[in-house]
Amino acid sequence: MATETTPEIGNIEEQEPKESSANSETPHESDAINDSKDTETSDTTADSQVTKDDDKTPKTADTLKATDTVYDSLTPKSDDKTTVSTQTADTTEKSWLATELEDNQPFITATVTAVNKSESEIQKSDLEKLTTLRVNGASSIPEKISDYTALSSLSVNNGTVSRIPEGLYALNRTLTRLDIKNNKFIVLPDKLFDDSLWTGQSTGLIVLCDNNQIVSNIPRNIKATGMLDYNSRNNMLEYYNFTDYHNNPQAQLMYKGAPPAVTVPVGFDFNTAIPDTTNLSVYVTDKGYQDLFPGHEFVYDDDGTSPVIQNGVATRAGTGKIWVKSKFSTASNPFAKTQIKVTVTAPVVAGDVTVKYEDTSGNSLSEAVVKSGNIGESYTTKQEDIEGYVFKEVKGDAIGKFTTAPQTVTYVYEPAVNKSTVVVRDSELTIGDTWQPEDNFVSATNYDGDSIPLSAIHVEGTVDTSIAGIYKVTYMQAVPSFLKTTENEGDYFATATITVKEAEPVKGGDITTTYVDVDGNPISETAVKTGLIGETYTTEQKDIKGYSFKEVQGVASGKFTDQPQTVVYVYTKNKSDVVNPEPNPDSNSDSKTGNQPIGKSDNQYQSKASVSSNQKQTLPETGETDSMTLMSVSLGLLLSAVILLALALRLKQTQK
Repeated sequence: MATETTPEIGNIEEQEPKESSANSETPHESDAINDSKDTETSDTTADSQVTKDDDKTPKTADTLKATDTVYDSLTPKSDDKTTVSTQTADTTEKSWLATELEDNQPFITATVTAVNKSESEIQKSDLEKLTTLRVNGASSIPEKISDYTALSSLSVNNGTVSRIPEGLYALNRTLTRLDIKNNKFIVLPDKLFDDSLWTGQSTGLIVLCDNNQIVSNIPRNIKATGMLDYNSRNNMLEYYNFTDYHNNPQAQLMYKGAPPAVTVPVGFDFNTAIPDTTNLSVYVTDKGYQDLFPGHEFVYDDDGTSPVIQNGVATRAGTGKIWVKSKFSTASNPFAKTQIKVTVTAPVVAGDVTVKYEDTSGNSLSEAVVKSGNIGESYTTKQEDIEGYVFKEVKGDAIGKFTTAPQTVTYVYEPAVNKSTVVVRDSELTIGDTWQPEDNFVSATNYDGDSIPLSAIHVEGTVDTSIAGIYKVTYMQAVPSFLKTTENEGDYFATATITVKEAEPVKGGDITTTYVDVDGNPISETAVKTGLIGETYTTEQKDIKGYSFKEVQGVASGKFTDQPQTVVYVYTKNKSDVVNPEPNPDSNSDSKTGNQPIGKSDNQYQSKASVSSNQKQTLPETGETDSMTLMSVSLGLLLSAVILLALALRLKQTQK
């Protein structure tokens, strides 16, 4: 357990722990003297600072107003040795410090004082150098307390702080002292007292928490981390009610005035009940009754000593006691609980509750149910399902408590109207279509008129869409057991007629057949064929004079579809006849000068035959160009002219 000597109450600087020696004044005597100097101040300020206004009247933390400045924000007198820088708020732009600390003004003010810079100048590096920070009047500790990485001592006093932020645990290697006196704490987390976490020094983390209302379990005999005896006063801590020289009493949970007394019947369960906290408060030595902080929760606690209560349940008539305790404290904590008187009354037999089931004319539809109990006990009734009837209303209290007088609860029913229906539709299909049962199902309702899905309908019959014909499909729902099928068959099934027909003929797209040369020029009349979709077609390859077939483009034979189709026959043009001249076998050397002799007449026929033969031999091959054909014709004409000239010359010579 960490120890520390009692600081002098009311001093500006809180005393650091001191080692006592045999030659010095004993801690008992020294602390007793300090506590006796100003008992009121020690109980109310608990190491907080005191300032004076102009009339020299001291103000404690209890008397400070919101406009008063305390602790590090004190305005120094002219003879004070402490230097405090006065800052001017920057109204044009939010400072980094204000953003980082989420506008927590008490922490901003304390940081400005500790760093001794203007708020706008402070950066994170300045926070990382601070080892001590003293804050007053805060409502919370900011999460970014983790920025103060060198902090060994943190004091947050005289505020309304009620929780420890996670950011504080980031200081586990440096923080050794946490002062949270005079705040609104009800519980402190177990993590705060984890010896393995706080490694800043061998003595661990020391917590000072006077004048809160802490009820949570904080172990007394812990290794290093813990609370100083004299800095835990006026809470409700189980292990810290020391009345020696430290003057460290704990507060007591109590009712103002006489504690309440409750009267309950046998069978009452305190485990599920919530205590009356109207006048519940906490009593503080030398201060009296104090209002409970917001956030407290209380429960009943049976310690097993009451003769009329067992395990929190009143078991027999008589008187006894039960505890009202904090939900957050241990059962053994004497400060966080108070005892109240309990009177358990014997059960008194109440009048019966009769439950009837009738139609609208008052006729009984089902056997009545009679319920019995004790006065004050609760009862419930049940609405039954009655075949052939539907519930209309209930007369009387369906749920209530037994009283001295008998009670009647009547459930009224009216005859049910058969609202069962099955609705289907007829349809026509074409061979090849698809069919599903839901195609002909419209709707269905049960006896009460509630809609039911197709999945609750039994379907008999099917449809073969590959064969033309008329098909019957029956849709049937289950008949309630209380009805006769013959009486309701019209309401419970329906038959759909599905007609499958042959497909109607549909005109297909035209088949267009064209005949073109290799350049795409038409060389024969276009043929157009028509037919129905699915019918077959064929096209014809023509023999076209002067042309030879080359290829067909498209499907020459196929079936009509819903789209037009084109078949193209392509041809190449045949070569034209060409005459090539040959030398005359009867010609002599004079032929060069044009004096070529004329042969015999049979040679003339032979020459003609030779020309004809040469013409046949020089016909152009298929595919030759038109220019070759023209050249051949020109040569033929030239050759004919030469022959005629030669014949004319010969005839002239003969006449001489």
